[in-house]
Amino acid sequence: MEREFGKRKAQTTVSQLVRLKLVVRSYEMEPVKVKPKKVVHLRLNITAGEARQEIDRLWAKRALKQAALLEFLVQQSRQVSWEEVRKQVGATKAAADALVSKGLVSQDEVEVKRDPISYQGISSSEPLSLTPAQRAALESVKGGLLRSADGGTVPDVFLLHGVTGSGKTEIYLQALAETVKLGKRGIVLVPEISLTPQTIERFAARFPGRVGVLHSQLTLGEQFDEWWRIQSGEFDVVIGPRSAIFAPQPDLGLIVIDEEYEWTYKQADKSPRYHARDVALKLGELAGAVVVLGSATPDVETCYRARRGDYYLLEMPERVTPDAGSPLPQVEVVDLREELKAGNRSPFSRSLSQSIYKALAGGEQVIL
Repeated sequence: MEREFGKRKAQTTVSQLVRLKLVVRSYEMEPVKVKPKKVVHLRLNITAGEARQEIDRLWAKRALKQAALLEFLVQQSRQVSWEEVRKQVGATKAAADALVSKGLVSQDEVEVKRDPISYQGISSSEPLSLTPAQRAALESVKGGLLRSADGGTVPDVFLLHGVTGSGKTEIYLQALAETVKLGKRGIVLVPEISLTPQTIERFAARFPGRVGVLHSQLTLGEQFDEWWRIQSGEFDVVIGPRSAIFAPQPDLGLIVIDEEYEWTYKQADKSPRYHARDVALKLGELAGAVVVLGSATPDVETCYRARRGDYYLLEMPERVTPDAGSPLPQVEVVDLREELKAGNRSPFSRSLSQSIYKALAGGEQVIL
């Protein structure tokens, strides 16, 4: 209809016909365009001794590609992917087909998973020692996990309010480890800007081979495989931006939302519109999962609910490793009404203007 009448006219006309009950509108899902990835593997059908005799015959017949391929399979003593064979010995498809037709080699299709995380080079890490404030926060979250595991109560929600560098991520990691001990799994949401390889590697190092990732930068094939692996329970932890809250994670026991005030948790540009934090709170209630909201600068609504007692408030006011060379920035609040009374009609306070001039005079840069 859009091709016939144009997109806008078609939509308007259909909506009018539906309202008049002259037309019934129905929806159907598009077929899945992604399929499981399959790789061809080759393996010997004969013993190594028989293969060596056959290799001699192939050399005598000048069937060099077939001989090299067969020799490589003997050396590997395992099934090998066709891609590896091609790269290592320069074998051709014709050579492989010839060996298969003679019954010397079998050719199998094996399904492989497209893994967006390369665990090669990622060393496993151990839990870090905690500060008193971290220990107190972790024990509170552990208590919530135990209460949730026992059932019968509404799952707890925690606001982990800690300054930058207070070690909130370590609390997430150790709380997730406790969740796994209880036979449950977790989802970790991070702002899109924070979903860096370093962030993913930190979780992957603590849970080697048990971290799934979902985000829009994955290929369709990777998204397809990750979704099915999550649904089948292969991962203890799923990490991603706001859309990861819809991951089909079974036995959900803990949901972590890092930097919960971030505007990127709101899906506002297209339907369905939602706020991942609100979805997480409802999902936690339905699944019996504890929710941890972490931030150095909590959202006003979240802060209000914590102060009112709807959420447990966990405070971590100090850095894990205080550094005299990089102290927390000092914050100065200026009442612009007083500036106006003093005759300053600039949008900048006198203190801010002086600080800007001082920075520029010292060859520094300024961000407003």
